[in-house]
Amino acid sequence: MRTYKRKTEKGKTPPDIIQRAVRTVLNEDRYVVKAKSQNENSVEINLERVGYFNGQTVFSEEQKTVLADYLKRACDIYYGLTPKELRKFAYQYATANNLQVPGSWTKNKIAGADWYTAFIKRNNTLSLKTP
Repeated sequence: MRTYKRKTEKGKTPPDIIQRAVRTVLNEDRYVVKAKSQNENSVEINLERVGYFNGQTVFSEEQKTVLADYLKRACDIYYGLTPKELRKFAYQYATANNLQVPGSWTKNKIAGADWYTAFIKRNNTLSLKTP
């Protein structure tokens, strides 16, 4: 989410407990689920560091670069793009490359607003029109 503010303290596991669970998984060849139940806390925060969890990404780094370059050229040709046009380009690029996309992308035939926000933060040199 773009602007999520936590409302409760639930799920804030101390780092030492998470590290202990990660060490248990790495050193004792335990499954993550067993380590989770043994420590009674979520270790999902550190699973990426361990190598079990890779967040859902649509594009690889190379594809993101190619898409950004293409969109920069499109901005020059069309005197800027609207955010909606940029999101449509991203969806079309993903489907043209047969990439796995979230269900909301397929349903709406457009990339998500959260994806757009993150993409613009990484590529702030794109000239976009305000709708």
